Amino acid sequence: MSYSPRYDRSEPRLKAQKTPPKPQLTRALLFLWMFAILQSAWGGDLSRAQSHLDKAVQYYEQGRFAEALAEFKQAQQLSPQSAMPHVGLGLIYSAQGKSDQAIAEMNKALQMDPTFAPAYKELGDLFWKQRQYDQSEVHYQKAVELDSQMVSAYMGLGLVLASQRRFPEALEQFSQAQELEPNRPSVYYNLGQTYTWMGRFSEAVEAFRMATQLDPDHAASYYELGIAYARLKQLPEAIRALEQAVQRNPRHKAAHFNLSRLYTQVGKSAQAQTEIRLFESLHKIDEEAKPYQRKLLSNPEDLEARYMLAQIYYRSGWLEDALEQCELLLSIQPRFIPAYVGLIDISMSQERLDVALSWAKRFVALQPELALGHHYLGLIYAAQGSVDLAIKEYKAAIAIDPESAPAYNNLAWLYAENNRNLDEAITLCKKAIEREPKVSYRDTLAMIYYKMGMYDQALTEMSKVMEQEPNHPSYVQHWDMIKNAVERR
Repeated sequence: MSYSPRYDRSEPRLKAQKTPPKPQLTRALLFLWMFAILQSAWGGDLSRAQSHLDKAVQYYEQGRFAEALAEFKQAQQLSPQSAMPHVGLGLIYSAQGKSDQAIAEMNKALQMDPTFAPAYKELGDLFWKQRQYDQSEVHYQKAVELDSQMVSAYMGLGLVLASQRRFPEALEQFSQAQELEPNRPSVYYNLGQTYTWMGRFSEAVEAFRMATQLDPDHAASYYELGIAYARLKQLPEAIRALEQAVQRNPRHKAAHFNLSRLYTQVGKSAQAQTEIRLFESLHKIDEEAKPYQRKLLSNPEDLEARYMLAQIYYRSGWLEDALEQCELLLSIQPRFIPAYVGLIDISMSQERLDVALSWAKRFVALQPELALGHHYLGLIYAAQGSVDLAIKEYKAAIAIDPESAPAYNNLAWLYAENNRNLDEAITLCKKAIEREPKVSYRDTLAMIYYKMGMYDQALTEMSKVMEQEPNHPSYVQHWDMIKNAVERR
């Protein structure tokens, strides 16, 4: 589905306000598993606490972290002696980058249940991120002592040891993980990385090859495989692996860069130039984003930095990344209007109209006094073919903001598309032009005149459009249609 250029979806750039933060995770199944284990240890109001936990997990899976956080806190208040809510709070704080608070919550959980292995594993992860390797090692060790089947703890411990160049000990941990789950791709990926750090490139190749067989979509495994082949001077194999990496992840900057170097070495200069251009375009986006990423590292609560990052990703066509940032903005500040605008725009550009409609309804429910939300509902209903609902929403937008030129224009075109109220459509379009003399609005007016058979007026308006945009494909097409109609009279 495509959207007519005459539809004006531009929105005011609303200034970011400062407020608290939220995260991104994927551990809801762990929550449910932990609840089953800990249920017998609950004190307080079990049934109500469980209800809040269930809601927390549901919100968490939907990426609604502000609500999830509130529900975990409710569960903790209802059952203050239970470890589970603290584990949930710790996971959310960890995803927010609030490491100290996350560590505090995990420690509270362990005070209530010192035998709860997943909390030790999470603490290992948290200290690993802070490069406190001694503390990380202690907590991973405790996790595997309590649960000898916890593969993720063995792998975390292996990485901690490898990062300290304690390679034989690291290999022992990966071997243990491999024995427990011989078909887990990440085991072989981490094993391959360790062999690479040790300079054992032939063994790294075998490990990375196994990782790619088990997970054929994992671009990073192909990239590391390519680098290992390159270190062995096996250039054709290295090129094939790196080509697989960029096929699976076209934004893998390092893969493009190294592929360019390898193409140069084998005399494929045209391919090398293509890859270096791709690398440079990705590097440019990274450089634009870097100042805001630095701000977020030091303060994940910086709404303005996160909003700017979302805009950079959106402009670059990185829609999933932009969506993620908008969702995080709402988890930080549930009333942050620009995030709703971003989520609606991105969903519409992806032709996910039902998703866009859901966000627009939440936006309007949150702030019904804003014309912008009703305008978006009008756009979505029009795209879905729900003409009466679209008309209703555009009229609501105009009633709230009589100076809304886009609403006048879009309602005018909706009437024209459906051959309704064409005289009113002309009046509406003229109001849009009075308020904002955009070329697209004059194009709308010209096409309404054309639909009404008023070809001279259509020609007059369209000539003004062509003076400003002589090469615009849609306008050229409309210009030709109107001229042909005049000549046929």
